[in-house]
Amino acid sequence: PEAARERLTAALARTPVDAPVAGARWRLALADLAEAAGDPKAARAHLAAGLAGLDGVGGAEAGKVRALLRRDESWLAYRDGDFEAAVALGQAAMAELPADAHLEGAGVANVLGVIHYGKGDDDAAGRYYRRARAGYERAGHGLRIAVVDNNLGILAMRQGDFDEAADRLKRAVRRLAVAGDRDALARTYNNLGTLYGERGGFARAARYLQESIAFRSKIGHAGLALGLANLGEVWLKLGRFGEARARLDEAIALCEAGKGPGYLLPDAWRMRAELHLAQGEPAAGMEAAERAVGLADQSGDAPRAGVARRVLGQALAAAGDRLGALDALAAAVDGLEQLDQPVALAQALEAQAALLEADAPEQAAACRAEAQELYAAVGRAP
Repeated sequence: PEAARERLTAALARTPVDAPVAGARWRLALADLAEAAGDPKAARAHLAAGLAGLDGVGGAEAGKVRALLRRDESWLAYRDGDFEAAVALGQAAMAELPADAHLEGAGVANVLGVIHYGKGDDDAAGRYYRRARAGYERAGHGLRIAVVDNNLGILAMRQGDFDEAADRLKRAVRRLAVAGDRDALARTYNNLGTLYGERGGFARAARYLQESIAFRSKIGHAGLALGLANLGEVWLKLGRFGEARARLDEAIALCEAGKGPGYLLPDAWRMRAELHLAQGEPAAGMEAAERAVGLADQSGDAPRAGVARRVLGQALAAAGDRLGALDALAAAVDGLEQLDQPVALAQALEAQAALLEADAPEQAAACRAEAQELYAAVGRAP
């Protein structure tokens, strides 16, 4: 990465002042490199300089580059957990696009799909992803098609369609392996690890995640924290608590230092809460779950907030606070019912049923039946 940064910096220095579009493209490349290296401040500085250089410059090529600069600003806002700003910047990028900018338009649409996925709006995410894929197909860009297939796979997984998810992700792996894009391949391996973890194939999940982590560790990639957190969750499910704690702590430290995506923090703290509960530490579990809820609420991340509230309810129940637990679980169910999150909603309903079983068996049975219906609708066993 340092050698690449030096080459790009030298190319920028050689660019004539009367070639602002070329200069902005070098700035865009430098910003992408800085973001991947976990330096969002430098990335933002390059994006701002690129946009300043294009101020008042007309023409289709300037419009295309402006759109890509805005797209990357949108991604950085999402990375930091500011979903509202991310959407606004993504829409601004769309507005910059010339009519024939199919490749650039696909790139903007893909990022907007990621943002809406983060917001829990799966319908909008799917529409943007499909728009991106169509744009890449029209441009004949097989590598970027694989990136969108990766995103569509994760969307299918969250909706409980594991067969569709596996098909999309494996298709992406084949394309990326042929292209030799190890960065994108590491991202897809991370997602395959998550998928196999969701399906209970923990040993297979660990292998994919370790492969992703090994590559990203070598280059100091900002996505490293994602693999660490996901591997921590796998070790948690396998009862390897010490290793789970170590990986989760690494992921949290990277994100809190700005070297990992801010949107991961609610998930990482929620996993920490589940780890504490598995170790019989309800007080620590409550503290971690409350932190997860607070971070998710602060960024407007409704899907992660719903899951974190479910774990908070379980922690409160373990600590003997039944009323507090019922309130937290009711809030989790209410929030998740507003989203297209059948699996997460079913899990919250199951937690609610477990708490109601002793004193309100009929309510518990109703919650459990609703959860079973949700699982059946997506073809998944509880």
